[in-house]
Amino acid sequence: VNVGVPQFCVLQKLKQEAVPEKKIKMFKEVFGLVECEDKNDANDNNVITRLPPKPPQKRRRTSVTMQKIHWRELSTEKLQGSLWETCNSDGSELGQDEIKQIESLFSAAPSKLLKVKAKPSTKSNKVKSQTNLIEMKRANNIAISLAQFRCFENYDDLCEAVVMQSKEKLCAEKLHNMQKLLPTKEELNVINSINQTDGLGRAELFFVSVAKISRFAAKLDAFTFSIQFSEQDQQISQLLDSLEQACLDIIGSEALGSVLRRILAVGNLMNESVGKSPAAGITLDSILKTSNKKGLDGKTTVLDHVVGTLMKQEEHDSNTLNFWDDMQSVRGATRIDLRDCKTNYNQLRSSLKKTNGTLNVESKLVKRGAGGKKLKTFVEKCTSFSALASSRLEALSKRLSEVEDAVNSLCNFFGEDPCTCQATSIFAVLTSLAQQVKSSKEIWARKEKARLKT
Repeated sequence: VNVGVPQFCVLQKLKQEAVPEKKIKMFKEVFGLVECEDKNDANDNNVITRLPPKPPQKRRRTSVTMQKIHWRELSTEKLQGSLWETCNSDGSELGQDEIKQIESLFSAAPSKLLKVKAKPSTKSNKVKSQTNLIEMKRANNIAISLAQFRCFENYDDLCEAVVMQSKEKLCAEKLHNMQKLLPTKEELNVINSINQTDGLGRAELFFVSVAKISRFAAKLDAFTFSIQFSEQDQQISQLLDSLEQACLDIIGSEALGSVLRRILAVGNLMNESVGKSPAAGITLDSILKTSNKKGLDGKTTVLDHVVGTLMKQEEHDSNTLNFWDDMQSVRGATRIDLRDCKTNYNQLRSSLKKTNGTLNVESKLVKRGAGGKKLKTFVEKCTSFSALASSRLEALSKRLSEVEDAVNSLCNFFGEDPCTCQATSIFAVLTSLAQQVKSSKEIWARKEKARLKT
């Protein structure tokens, strides 16, 4: 039966194998089988039928899920004669009050997953409550950059500090960064269209503060320029000083002139053999070509010969080949281009002109009594700065002319056209020549050491 064999077949098999009647009867009782013994029905003698099913028992369901009890039930044959034989399994003896008590004591524990509650995210809720009026990525970048202005209680104070040109909490770097955060014309139109600031993000709040001040961008540019001007003016002046000193040192170096004239003399001697007239001077690029000219051995150059000759002469000036040691200024000026200095000067002049334009507009408002104390302070500070900057730019302009004359003199010293030749080109040639002289001196020293050994 457990493996799926029909109960009637099992019963017939028991009878065929002469199983005791007592066991057969027990089998029929367990599975509810009975033989039909109606003698009037000849066709249905000994037909096995199934007992009518028992009426379904009423099952009571609790109002809550209860804990499960894992037990094993007794078989039907074991119930007979046991204490469970007369027991009511429907639980009718339990009253409603008792059922409720049982439910409260033995109800199933709620799932642990149901107890887990998501931690409230203050940041998430805050972001959801904000109103974003500008593009999200730009708003986030601006909010991050605004962190450098935490020293101000709010963005109104920050913008007012710009108008008042307060240098206590603002430096040139921060002002330069603020210039990158300013709203566009379209963004200002959006900001001006709102009536309340509740729920706005940090970028929008910053834009609101900027919108409260007319021509804030121009005021910020003026303040930034006033802070940066002194440093930029000093940098240009230092570059001009270094460039002028390098030109003067080259022109005044007698040792450099001696080496270059010796190279020219050797070159003229070589050219005389082919019928060329001696040259009174050679161009800048020809200096390196001549000094690098190699002899028959494929190693010794004209400069090697010149250096060796000067080293052998007993009466030679020991400082002749050390001309580069006296040109420290040239080393520091190798990358200084006068054209860059002029460009930086013109930028300062243009920024001052722009600042003066802003000053004129705001001064007219102050004269009419508009703008209040803060605008008046802005005008006063800008007026003082403009006068100082104008004086410094005039001095810087004169300095540019003086250094330009020195560069032209340097070009003329080498027979080059000042309109096409730059000081940086001359510095590069002399730097290369100095390195070759150093190498030639090392070669001569090794040869001299080898000669003395022999």
